[in-house]
Amino acid sequence: MYSITTYSQITTSVMGMQFCADMNNRLIGFVSVLVVISIVTAMVYLSFDDRHVYLTVRFNDDERNYAAAIEYNRKLLDEYNMKIDGKRYQNASLEIRRTVTENTKLNTCNFTTTEDMDLMKKKRLPFIERFKNPCWYEGKTLLCLPYMYLVGAAKCGTTDLYKKISKHPHFVKPRTKENNWLCDRRFFGNSSLSFYASYFFRMIRERLDRESGPSNLITGDATVFNLQGARRWKYLGQNIGKDEPVENTADYLYHLNSNTRILINVRNPVDRLWSEYLDLTRTREKSAQRFHEIVVRQVRLYNNCLKKRTLRSCMYDNDLSQLAMLSYEEVALKQERCTVMPTEIVMLRAGVYHVFIKDYLKTFPRDQVLIQRLEDIAADTEGSTRRTYKFLGFEMLSDDRMKQIVTMHIINGRKPGNLDKGQMFESTRRLLYEFYKPHNEQLSVLLNDAKYNYGPRD
Repeated sequence: MYSITTYSQITTSVMGMQFCADMNNRLIGFVSVLVVISIVTAMVYLSFDDRHVYLTVRFNDDERNYAAAIEYNRKLLDEYNMKIDGKRYQNASLEIRRTVTENTKLNTCNFTTTEDMDLMKKKRLPFIERFKNPCWYEGKTLLCLPYMYLVGAAKCGTTDLYKKISKHPHFVKPRTKENNWLCDRRFFGNSSLSFYASYFFRMIRERLDRESGPSNLITGDATVFNLQGARRWKYLGQNIGKDEPVENTADYLYHLNSNTRILINVRNPVDRLWSEYLDLTRTREKSAQRFHEIVVRQVRLYNNCLKKRTLRSCMYDNDLSQLAMLSYEEVALKQERCTVMPTEIVMLRAGVYHVFIKDYLKTFPRDQVLIQRLEDIAADTEGSTRRTYKFLGFEMLSDDRMKQIVTMHIINGRKPGNLDKGQMFESTRRLLYEFYKPHNEQLSVLLNDAKYNYGPRD
């Protein structure tokens, strides 16, 4: 996020650009701009507590780069619906900084519920017994839900695992790997169950219709944010008026189909967070410094929350999770425009695995939940793939075919554009390790396996 601190700086910049435009000699024009601007500032910055936003003007580049920088800031200011008035903008931002805390309430977008949204009110569906996958008829139309849900966590090898699952001939790929309907989209779009089924049934129906006898075909939903539950759980059923959910996505899935299979991948939460930041942040200004500043702010927000509320309440607080990712300017914009996507994605709570996994284990029989570590998958890819196939009830493939599948190129690794970002600061790693340490211990106790008690670099 960029910002201009004073009206005089912007005026100087614009005058400099106009001066350049009037000069036929590009070199003389550029030198003139350099002299004028360098007197004022070589770096424009605005500091928001733990958040520092910089615009660096590179004078060794040509005039077009400087013009692009000025134009980009104009667009940003227009996007945030603010006049080019540095003092007004600065004062507003400082006021936001003073008032944004873990208790800040975000704009709820005039949200209202419909009966379709409460999945616990759905009647049990009459699934067809000869199909392994949960399918049923509405009139003459065959509809299907997923048999398996790969619910998370994000950046823990879920895309690669899903790719290996999809290579088995008994798996029918849906329209998309992640539809986000259960956790999010049903609250802002079509909330009918038949609409959700449309992500799956068209693909699997063609093959099921050709089979007159029992079918072992299945399909699946690999939305990784289902692990943290439904975004609007507070507005549904027994949750209304509660500080933490009584029922959530695990309960919805079990209610719809008690034979559902749940897959969960985890990894060292410190490494998971850094990977998430690099992969999902929508700005080129990604760096270890920016990551550190965001982490400091988020740790402070969650620690303050934990002083007043239960762990489960803080981790399931979707407003707090979004607040922790939004810049102060984005918080102000959300209060005005309602729907704002954070540009920098750092979901600290997603690594507190035991809170969310416990709800799935409380709801489903243990043999219907498969939990794997990315570290183990990487160390023994064939073993983890066979374990996954066995869990889903797939027939084992030939050794040659398995070798082809497990040696496929790893899907969704670090993108080429992020390779030069290096590693996080050691101070950031230590801070995150201390934050996650008690939660890693709880995860190892929950799963009765010491390897889930991650150290700083496991």
